[in-house]
Amino acid sequence: MKGIIISSSERRFGVTSSVSEIASCIIVGRKYHLGHAHDQIINNILLNRMIIPGSGFPVLIHGDEETKNTADLEEIVALEQMIERLVEICKSVNYELLKNNYYNEREQLMFKESQL
Repeated sequence: MKGIIISSSERRFGVTSSVSEIASCIIVGRKYHLGHAHDQIINNILLNRMIIPGSGFPVLIHGDEETKNTADLEEIVALEQMIERLVEICKSVNYELLKNNYYNEREQLMFKESQL
């Protein structure tokens, strides 16, 4: 299984943090546990405070080693819907209005503990 991270906001806006970036996940594999890999990547995206637009079913592509094809139409439809939704959201979001200076949980916890 391979994962690809594509980041456009760093190039466009000089942002070095992944906070408030729009993200999604495509998992490509041959056999098992694609759902587990998807869950882990989605959790990492959420931990980095990135935005995940809903687009339907998760994109889990089961490849065929011999033909290098994906024969399942549901997988292709899920991929197309996700890409269309990402493009739609990216075009409609004003990135300059999104807050991206969130406190780290540890820093916020230490601050709250110091106030007690």
